[in-house]
Amino acid sequence: MRRLGLMWLFIANKQWPCYFFKSDTTGEKDFEEFFTDNEDLDMERFETVGVIRNQPEFVHKETGKYLDQRI
Repeated sequence: MRRLGLMWLFIANKQWPCYFFKSDTTGEKDFEEFFTDNEDLDMERFETVGVIRNQPEFVHKETGKYLDQRI
Protein backbone atom coordinates (compact mmCIF):
# COMPACT_ATOMS: atom_id res chain seq x y z
CA MET A 1 0.00 0.00 0.00
CA ARG A 2 2.92 2.37 0.61
CA ARG A 3 3.77 2.21 -3.09
CA LEU A 4 0.28 3.39 -4.02
CA GLY A 5 0.67 6.40 -1.73
CA LEU A 6 3.94 7.32 -3.41
CA MET A 7 2.30 7.01 -6.81
CA TRP A 8 -0.14 9.80 -5.95
CA LEU A 9 2.77 12.07 -4.97
CA PHE A 10 4.18 11.66 -8.47
CA ILE A 11 0.83 12.38 -10.09
CA ALA A 12 0.22 15.45 -7.91
CA ASN A 13 3.53 16.83 -9.23
CA LYS A 14 2.60 15.98 -12.83
CA GLN A 15 5.13 13.15 -12.94
CA TRP A 16 4.20 9.67 -14.14
CA PRO A 17 5.81 6.64 -12.53
CA CYS A 18 7.30 4.14 -14.98
CA TYR A 19 9.26 1.00 -14.22
CA PHE A 20 12.01 0.09 -16.67
CA PHE A 21 13.85 -3.17 -16.27
CA LYS A 22 16.15 -5.48 -18.14
CA SER A 23 14.27 -8.48 -19.47
CA ASP A 24 15.58 -11.96 -18.81
CA THR A 25 12.99 -13.81 -20.89
CA THR A 26 13.02 -14.87 -24.53
CA GLY A 27 10.71 -13.51 -27.19
CA GLU A 28 10.71 -9.94 -25.89
CA LYS A 29 10.22 -7.11 -28.36
CA ASP A 30 12.53 -4.09 -28.38
CA PHE A 31 9.49 -1.91 -27.67
CA GLU A 32 5.71 -2.19 -27.20
CA GLU A 33 3.06 -0.14 -28.96
CA PHE A 34 -0.48 0.09 -27.61
CA PHE A 35 -2.58 2.28 -29.88
CA THR A 36 -4.95 1.98 -32.81
CA ASP A 37 -5.33 3.84 -36.09
CA ASN A 38 -8.40 5.60 -34.62
CA GLU A 39 -6.41 7.33 -31.86
CA ASP A 40 -4.67 10.71 -31.97
CA LEU A 41 -1.04 9.86 -31.21
CA ASP A 42 1.47 12.56 -30.20
CA MET A 43 5.05 11.28 -30.66
CA GLU A 44 6.64 14.75 -30.40
CA ARG A 45 5.92 15.69 -26.78
CA PHE A 46 8.50 13.31 -25.29
CA GLU A 47 11.64 11.74 -26.72
CA THR A 48 10.82 8.08 -26.06
CA VAL A 49 7.15 7.90 -25.01
CA GLY A 50 4.09 8.59 -27.11
CA VAL A 51 0.91 10.18 -25.77
CA ILE A 52 -2.60 9.26 -26.90
CA ARG A 53 -4.87 12.30 -26.75
CA ASN A 54 -8.51 11.79 -25.80
CA GLN A 55 -10.98 13.16 -28.28
CA PRO A 56 -12.81 16.33 -27.10
CA GLU A 57 -16.12 14.46 -27.13
CA PHE A 58 -14.76 11.67 -24.89
CA VAL A 59 -17.29 10.86 -22.16
CA HIS A 60 -16.25 8.82 -19.13
CA LYS A 61 -18.58 5.89 -18.47
CA GLU A 62 -19.18 5.66 -14.72
CA THR A 63 -19.58 2.04 -13.62
CA GLY A 64 -19.15 2.45 -9.87
CA LYS A 65 -16.24 0.00 -9.96
CA TYR A 66 -12.71 1.16 -9.23
CA LEU A 67 -9.32 -0.52 -9.50
CA ASP A 68 -8.48 0.48 -5.92
CA GLN A 69 -11.33 -1.74 -4.71
CA ARG A 70 -9.51 -4.79 -6.09
CA ILE A 71 -6.26 -4.13 -4.26
